[in-house]
Amino acid sequence: MGRDKQNSSRSVDAAAPVEWPARGRLVAALALAMLVAAVFWNALPNGFHLDDQYHVVDNPGIQQVWPPWRHFVNPRTISTLDRIVQYRPLLPLTLSISYALTGQDPAGFRVWNIALQAVAAVLVFFFMRALLAAAGWRKSRTGIQAEWVALAAAAIFGVHPVAGVPVNYICARDLLLSQVFLLASLLVYLRMRVRGETAWRWAAVLGLFALALLSKTHVAVAPALILALEWTVRGERVTAWRPWGRAALFGAVVAAFFAWTRLGIQFSDWSQAMAGSPGAAVTYALTQLRLHLLHYLPNFAWPFAIRLAPDVGRTAGWISGAVWVGFVLVIGSIVLAFAWRRRAPAAAAAVLGYWILQVPESSVFPLHLVVSDYRPYAGSPFLFLLAALALAACLHRPWWHLAAAALALYFSLASVAMNRVWRTGETLWTHSVACGGDALAHHNLAMSIADRDDPRVRRHLEEAIRRSPNFVLAHLNLGLWLIQHGQVEAGLAECERARRLEPDWAQTHYWLARAYGRLGRRSDAAEASARAATLDPDNRMYLKQAAYDAQAAGDFVGSLALTGRLKALGMEDPETLFLEGFARQKTGDLPGAVAAYRAYLLQDPRHAQVVFNLAYALMSLGEYPEAIIRFEEVLKLKPGYREVHFHLAVCYEKLNRPESAARERELYAGRLVNPKDAK
Repeated sequence: MGRDKQNSSRSVDAAAPVEWPARGRLVAALALAMLVAAVFWNALPNGFHLDDQYHVVDNPGIQQVWPPWRHFVNPRTISTLDRIVQYRPLLPLTLSISYALTGQDPAGFRVWNIALQAVAAVLVFFFMRALLAAAGWRKSRTGIQAEWVALAAAAIFGVHPVAGVPVNYICARDLLLSQVFLLASLLVYLRMRVRGETAWRWAAVLGLFALALLSKTHVAVAPALILALEWTVRGERVTAWRPWGRAALFGAVVAAFFAWTRLGIQFSDWSQAMAGSPGAAVTYALTQLRLHLLHYLPNFAWPFAIRLAPDVGRTAGWISGAVWVGFVLVIGSIVLAFAWRRRAPAAAAAVLGYWILQVPESSVFPLHLVVSDYRPYAGSPFLFLLAALALAACLHRPWWHLAAAALALYFSLASVAMNRVWRTGETLWTHSVACGGDALAHHNLAMSIADRDDPRVRRHLEEAIRRSPNFVLAHLNLGLWLIQHGQVEAGLAECERARRLEPDWAQTHYWLARAYGRLGRRSDAAEASARAATLDPDNRMYLKQAAYDAQAAGDFVGSLALTGRLKALGMEDPETLFLEGFARQKTGDLPGAVAAYRAYLLQDPRHAQVVFNLAYALMSLGEYPEAIIRFEEVLKLKPGYREVHFHLAVCYEKLNRPESAARERELYAGRLVNPKDAK
């Protein structure tokens, strides 16, 4: 008990803001936000990339804000592609708000990402200041104040190109959201430990942490972060029970989160995220030891090679010297952090914080993606704090300030340059391939080339297959390209090989159906697209294509069943209503067809073909007066539609108006010129 009182007394004194007044901290925060906005401003014109297509562009789940709670009970609102569905409800919620405000303009979405990064940088400043204060670190022996160290770490974090990846990659907003809420939770936690623990303060800490979890689940390591802070800057013993109790409260939130996802909504994306092959965990862990040394840390110093889908290879065993050096780096730094946690608690906290936040994505958990250059983003504030502390230990004023300013300027200019890489898909993947991209980089470069006759398309698709022979999407897209360029047999063979490689992927059947459709094999296309809709029954795009293909094959009953499933999912868009109306018309349900066409015209009243179909259905029902009105509307929208005159003649005959009927037949035969047409 005496130990806790001693630590609390030391922390209160250390946390006293003896250097900068509140106005100075406010100015620093505003300057940080403006710096981040200035550095990433040229990212606004950049386009959508990678999974943005499934999370944003084609995702009806974000095209309405209300009801907002649907994202918390239905993980499918996050994506149209089943394989990347994850429970991160704050991502689709905020994307829906962006969509409501600015539509599908990439700049409208990216403004939010820039703003979140600015908020994160400001929170890093205040959190690092609180961490240094809790550690009793006010001024280095070289005279550098704690506030300047915190500001330097926050500035570099705010502008570094590692942060540029989630800023530019719109659906990586989940990482930005989780960073903001985690930093806020840790900041409130450190302040609570100084001012005293109360139920309301704990509610704020754990509530912010819950929001971080609802953004991205990698923050589940927060209990370990709390222990690291307690053992370093708070000066607690490893054997003391109070730090474990505080960490357990964070652990309870994590347990509640996973209980809700697994039992409440019966969802888990573990199998989708993890590579489950035998020995994958060991291979993955050894590879990560090498990557920490040769990839992630070099990217911090020389960020111009940061890219998507880097080709790094896997490490099979301990024979690599880089693996051993990486092992010494990781384990050695952790051991030193524990050994020096009394003498240099801030530095120890920085080391432990960085490695803890690397655990979920870059340790022994074998994710399908071996490497992703923005994985160190979450732990990067701790690394930048360590760098600022090292400079403060070596340099006196004004050299420290010059060095810190030079680093911030260097990384700012690097980010401005790297933002241009994200301008289009072709610029992004050209950069990745040039810097050493893997099979995915070559595939995506091929798919981003606008001129589909460009020979680079085939070359990069074939290179993707050479690097990864079982790359399903590369086989599919190469097959479609070959079919488009007249090599039908070779192209179809590629598409069917993709289906054999992944027979349970809805995506392979969907694109195989598109290949059959291009070849005029309507029955095969309908069968393949129906299989895709069966494998992924909530995918609106697959259901709609299956409805189209069923109609093309003459199966209007099957098409009607598919449109019913679309409407059950809330799809009452014009395309779905047209498909329903036409299917009902062909199956003899004329009242149902009329209702579907009327609903369509409420959304798009100037579609000539739909008005014609409605008029024809009304005529078939004997509603001749309204049918005439609708046929006349068709002529206003499309004056050259001669077939309308034939049906108008039929309607006038049924109404016993022979003169009007004769006139319409003359117009249909072309022996009389319609005054409206002449005009």
